[in-house]
Amino acid sequence: MVAAVTAALVVGPAVVVAPVPAFTGFLLLGAAIFTWTRPATAVVACIVTASLHRGLFLYLRVETGNYPLSVFDVLPPLLLLASVSLASRGRHPAPPTRAPLAVCTAMIFAGLVMGVIIGASEAAAYEMVRVLRLEGWILCVLVCAIVAGHLPQWRKAVATGLLGAGLCVAAQLLVSFGWSLATGTYFWSLFPFGRSVGNLAGNIQSGNVLTLRENAVSGFLILPALSLLILRFSGRDFAMLMFLVAGGLAWLSRGLWVAMCLMLIIALAHRVASGRLSGAKLTRIVIPVVAAVCTLLLASGDILGQRIGETTNLRGDVSFDVRRLETEAALEALAEGPGSMVFGLGSGVVVDFPRTSAVGEPSALLENSVLGLWTNTGLLGLLGVTLLFFGAALRGWRLASDRDHPDRAVLGSMSLALPVLWLQGFIGGTFTVPEPAILLFLLAGTALATPLATEYRCRTGASEPSSTK
Repeated sequence: MVAAVTAALVVGPAVVVAPVPAFTGFLLLGAAIFTWTRPATAVVACIVTASLHRGLFLYLRVETGNYPLSVFDVLPPLLLLASVSLASRGRHPAPPTRAPLAVCTAMIFAGLVMGVIIGASEAAAYEMVRVLRLEGWILCVLVCAIVAGHLPQWRKAVATGLLGAGLCVAAQLLVSFGWSLATGTYFWSLFPFGRSVGNLAGNIQSGNVLTLRENAVSGFLILPALSLLILRFSGRDFAMLMFLVAGGLAWLSRGLWVAMCLMLIIALAHRVASGRLSGAKLTRIVIPVVAAVCTLLLASGDILGQRIGETTNLRGDVSFDVRRLETEAALEALAEGPGSMVFGLGSGVVVDFPRTSAVGEPSALLENSVLGLWTNTGLLGLLGVTLLFFGAALRGWRLASDRDHPDRAVLGSMSLALPVLWLQGFIGGTFTVPEPAILLFLLAGTALATPLATEYRCRTGASEPSSTK
């Protein structure tokens, strides 16, 4: 009864205000009730759902005035409801690690407020809404971490969901890649929400291998799961590690390939620092990685080799041109005065740049998403995100060695991917696409809110109960 009333209070106003069908309202109410009664399961389900093909969210949406709402827009509020549900049941004292996360969240919020004030008179309404929607959901999941990040049940649910999301992404990429090569028809064109690719076989034969790449599936969500498997590697992880590496290769993203190599180096460095890397263990980790690379090279013919070869010659590369042109234009606009350097250009303000027919329309959400944070939220927002990601990674470095609490070790292992994901933001939309972005901020926030075993013991005088209890 309490759950039903609480869910009605959360979802009811949204259903009344937004002109959504009654059936949709009942679905939202049911989802809220389930989230309140089974919060850990709901967290896992929300995270895995966010890793699905983004076209699905555009397809399953309802019109609310001039701005459509999709299934994705329900996920952050459900995560918030789940965090409140877990916190209301938990009896763990609040740890002393909320302050750093609260400071980072406040910096991001303040940067957004300043960006909205500056951009209110210049930004196009649609671009302003896009930025507000993205930053609003990011702030929502950070609040989730503030509320429940100190709870073992929350950490376990987040880690399980992110592992499931990584495997789900790899499965989507491998199925799409394999089907398209085997049949000569683009896999996602079979679905009403997928894009259509005409004469796929002809495009591949002419050297346009990027027609096989599906940008609507965020391949870099593989990185946290990849980091976990390398750090905890055992015999049961052999197939999963090979599966994740193969999925990352099948995305045909050179940026992701570099990020995977960096992730491997960081994870191995942690094993060396903690004294858990022998020659035999290194061999067992390398074997599935090499096996995945060899399998994809053989199965794809010359496609992977051709994509690797394109890395050495960026002249005429459309992807490189887009990033170069928008970065140059944004930096030039930021350099116009000290005000723009400090406070940014304003949320939703679009910087135009010279473009050809091969280059798409400019947007306030830049491909260089780190620079996009600067232009939309100023140095304050950029600094907040940077401190959040690197602070969470530093804490994760210590958490990953906690053998007494597996939930801490698993989450810490995953958070070692955060610096790599931040760096990838310079060349890819790490902080630009809402669906994967909320998962990365959820990981960062939860890691930064997780107390070390020594901190918890100093605060309470006792060891933290296991998450399995």
